[in-house]
Amino acid sequence: MRYCHKADGDGADGDGALEATASRKRLRSVCFPTLLSQIAFTSIAFTSIFLALIVLTLTLCTAPSLLGQVERGQAQARDQPQTSTRLSAGLSVKQLEAIQTSIRSVAKKNTDACVGIDDGSGVGSGIIVSRDGLILTAAHVMSTDAPVYEIFFSDGTTAKARRLGRNLDIDAGMLQLEGTRAWPFVELGASDALNPGDWVVSLGHSGGFELGRKPPVRSGRFLHRNDHQIVTDAVLIGGDSGGPLFDLKGRLIAIHSSIGDSITINRHVKIEQFKRDWNRLRLGETWGRLSDLTVEPPVGKAKMGVKLDLTSARAKIKMIKPQSAAAKIGLAEDDCVIEFDGEMITDGRHLIRAVKRHVPGATCFLTVLRNEQPLQFEIRLD
Repeated sequence: MRYCHKADGDGADGDGALEATASRKRLRSVCFPTLLSQIAFTSIAFTSIFLALIVLTLTLCTAPSLLGQVERGQAQARDQPQTSTRLSAGLSVKQLEAIQTSIRSVAKKNTDACVGIDDGSGVGSGIIVSRDGLILTAAHVMSTDAPVYEIFFSDGTTAKARRLGRNLDIDAGMLQLEGTRAWPFVELGASDALNPGDWVVSLGHSGGFELGRKPPVRSGRFLHRNDHQIVTDAVLIGGDSGGPLFDLKGRLIAIHSSIGDSITINRHVKIEQFKRDWNRLRLGETWGRLSDLTVEPPVGKAKMGVKLDLTSARAKIKMIKPQSAAAKIGLAEDDCVIEFDGEMITDGRHLIRAVKRHVPGATCFLTVLRNEQPLQFEIRLD
């Protein structure tokens, strides 16, 4: 290629050659970067095409495998209704639904007969077992010498009950409701008919009776038995003591006694033991010795040694037990406790709940109103 420049039509060959040389240098300076860019672009394009070919090859190679996985997944999905209904326990969903229906039926049938028991110092549960108002409970729920107990029903009504007998050796107790009304009651069953793994239903006023709350319903399975107790994994907590345990037909088979080293190990006094001691309990006999029932202190074990007026709008003391913690510090009848261990107290049940959170020997501060004048005390709980 030849570059030339002619100026004014006269001979200027030397200057034209120099200019042509300069032009070629400028052209090279422009063309070389452009060429490098084209080469780089071409390399990138070839690399992209190469990578695309690799991806396409891998896709074609793995497609049969992926298709097989999809087909297997679809087959499993088709089979799911048959395989998912089998659980580790060997029960189908339909069987579990039937058990759930039975549990609901048992609770509905027997809730009205499950009562809260309160002697002004501790709380527990019980179950009415006769139309004339016999109540079965745990002996340790009847821990005070009070002759009359306050009984609470799920609908909020209350009644009085006389203390009858206790077999302390097995933790069995009996009360008699006062009055002539027809009380709700449950049917007695037989715990000896249970087989390991059989489902059971538990009721009880967990944590103590609460107005407006029905006794919580729990379910579990029968694990094993000994001479006077059965053991289940139907969870119990404080306040459940003395409550009922039912089979899936709604028949009473045991009374809650205590928990073991785990909340999944729960002990219940067999109904057969109550039947054996029925006459002695009804006649008011007390015998035996109460063993250490629980790892942790049961509800109501820490006590002030007072009986409260639970009909009052305040935590009003109705009676002071002689030689009790309350008597030792000078509390008096008609004192109203308004504060306990830094907690403002609204009524008698509130005070019971506050006290039961402590263990015997604990030292607490309380404030009472005596003739509407505040007095402060330090008490060491029994």
